[in-house]
Amino acid sequence: MTSVDESGSDPLDRTDRNAGPRHRLPTVVVLVILLGVNIGVQYFQSALRILAFDTSWYGVAERAPWHPPDTAVVVLWTATLLATALGTWLTWRENERGRAVLVLFAVQALLNASWPLAIFALFPALGTASTWLGLVILLLLALAVIASIRVARPLHRAAVALFGIALAWVLYACTLVVALALLN
Repeated sequence: MTSVDESGSDPLDRTDRNAGPRHRLPTVVVLVILLGVNIGVQYFQSALRILAFDTSWYGVAERAPWHPPDTAVVVLWTATLLATALGTWLTWRENERGRAVLVLFAVQALLNASWPLAIFALFPALGTASTWLGLVILLLLALAVIASIRVARPLHRAAVALFGIALAWVLYACTLVVALALLN
């Protein structure tokens, strides 16, 4: 049972009904922006993979026996990026920690755009070292997702689950990159 003061309101309710919107942008606009950024990252990743298949080593590279079909990889990365956008949005909507999760989202977007650049585009110049560089970037991405989980944990269970899905895929992708580096 909650207590109520003379005004009829719950003193434990920390929402200020007269304060107006918590954020300058409507939450739907922020969600659309987050999704748009991650869709852009996905298109960038896909373009690099397509170029690598057509013009370089990756099309004939030896891959891990557990490597899923390439179409599944695209679908899984897309799902991962959508999960991080939605997890970020859910966390951002909740409170003061919204800014931290937005910064982490930006870091994740940058890392998501960087690892395929390292692996696919730098291979002609760096050889197998490019795959190890891609792995380092993916591990940094995993740390950024873990940081997002820590920010979201006290705020939103569904966001934590969405970030957990992203973390699982990023760690799985790390195993694929290690195999790519060792087999080629």
